[in-house]
Amino acid sequence: FAIGYPADDKVLQVLKSYQRVNQHLIGVFNHEQLIGMVGFEKVTEQIIIRHIAVLPDCRNQGIGKALIGFVIKEFTPQQIIAETDEEALR
Repeated sequence: FAIGYPADDKVLQVLKSYQRVNQHLIGVFNHEQLIGMVGFEKVTEQIIIRHIAVLPDCRNQGIGKALIGFVIKEFTPQQIIAETDEEALR
């Protein structure tokens, strides 16, 4: 998750950014628990992935792949770009 282990104000800042036009935040739940999410911007025929995360205990089960597949199916982009930063590479 590109915001690392954030303070509450950082989480609120990121969530607020998804209130803009063409910004989307999609979650996957197991019962009522959020276990994965993808946040992206749709620009013409492009999808720019800004955030993607799956809970550590839920990884390696295809959840991230399913999230990306859902985005492709529902938004039919011609191109997908994954944005990252130094913190996400650690």
